[in-house]
Amino acid sequence: MKNDNLQIMVHDSGIGQLNRVRINHPGVQLIKTEKTDNINYLFLNLKINKNTKPGKFDIFFSNKNKSRTFSYELKER
Repeated sequence: MKNDNLQIMVHDSGIGQLNRVRINHPGVQLIKTEKTDNINYLFLNLKINKNTKPGKFDIFFSNKNKSRTFSYELKER
């Protein structure tokens, strides 16, 4: 990838209330999460290593009472 920064907008009911985010994919690092005034949106700022291979990976969201998992595909650039 030419730019190693990636921002993902996640939209789901109450996603902004889940305060733990985990990504387990080689070469993908979660730098920061950004909440909005609307609890149904959450922005994830990622750093993608230049040697990271394309493919699908899961993003895990959780708090004390709930957890959710979303799949994301990093495409070849």
